[in-house]
Amino acid sequence: MDWGTAGMKAALAYHYFPVEFLGIGAEFSGGDLDGADRHWYTYNSKTRDRTKIMNLMLTTRVTVNPQNRVRFYFPAGAGWTIAEQELKINKGGLSFEKEATDVSFGWFAGLGAEWDVWDDVWSVGVEVRYHAFRYDTDMIAKDAPVVVQGMGHRRYSYLSCLFKISKRF
Repeated sequence: MDWGTAGMKAALAYHYFPVEFLGIGAEFSGGDLDGADRHWYTYNSKTRDRTKIMNLMLTTRVTVNPQNRVRFYFPAGAGWTIAEQELKINKGGLSFEKEATDVSFGWFAGLGAEWDVWDDVWSVGVEVRYHAFRYDTDMIAKDAPVVVQGMGHRRYSYLSCLFKISKRF
């Protein structure tokens, strides 16, 4: 699915490295996709939707070159995704507002690069991820006017680009 918009995302993660190239850990992240493409159909209506995504995931990271000051790695994770959607329709006397929340299995996979700064303890980096999760579009359409129709359980995905600051302990 193409969300068709830019949004803001923040994350807090911890990784333990049992060997220098493999990290395992956990992450909590959240994002706001304001104006995302519609999960439902509306006909001749002025609509506005907003989707908030929260993830709680077990994560792993495989670093290709752990000894270098500039490192490349592959992050991945799986866990719970909470998607909260807000829908507003206003047109021709029709006014409808609703929020719906769905919890599902979510996952991500990506590619990242980081480089050491300040005494090999601090690093900065950039990471690109592909995220996927399922969402029940009928939840937002339940009890809605006939112009709002859900499409059942659908798989949705989005790309994220993270700019990060890391500290090694």
